[in-house]
Amino acid sequence: MSGQFAGKTVAITGFGPIGAMSAAIAEHNGASVVIVTDVSDHALETARRWAASRNFDNLHTFNVRTTEPAVVKKAVEALTGGVGVDVVCEMSGSGAAINFGLDIVRMGGTLSLLGLPAGHSVTIDDYTRNVIFKGVTMHGIIGRRMYSTWQRMLALLRSGLDVEWVVQATFDTLHEFHEGIARFDRHEALKVVFFPEGEQNAQKRLS
Repeated sequence: MSGQFAGKTVAITGFGPIGAMSAAIAEHNGASVVIVTDVSDHALETARRWAASRNFDNLHTFNVRTTEPAVVKKAVEALTGGVGVDVVCEMSGSGAAINFGLDIVRMGGTLSLLGLPAGHSVTIDDYTRNVIFKGVTMHGIIGRRMYSTWQRMLALLRSGLDVEWVVQATFDTLHEFHEGIARFDRHEALKVVFFPEGEQNAQKRLS
């Protein structure tokens, strides 16, 4: 997916851990604009802090719980010169988010779909207009392709991709397991890492 991003406008629906990594890859690979939607103000604030840390000025965030989709769509159209985004990375599994992605993607654009819905079915609101007449490519992601995705990610990391910031809480024992998981559940940390024998001992074993 990383090769799709250079010079492109990218929308990411759902800023959980995978959405955050998608944003990092998009920025690293030269996306011109990154648009993030989520239903959590905390998630969107995390996205803004990340962009500030990278001096990335072309991040735009929208809370789609508190702002009407039509208003967000109009804002996206303004950001993309009225044509829509080039790439949508759908990471939430929400039917509303999938339909929103189809609404904002440009003619001939791409949707990469990873989020899993609560049930087995999703209703497309306007299949004729948003899929057929737009000529979009919908790419379902079922998981990693051993070993090509590992090699691609290692190459991205060697080239300077920074995803360390996604780990936002670490604990030196499992005694704080419930607190760590609670922070994750409250969206206060994208990723939580536990070191059962302490972080220093883990680092010694890796060195």
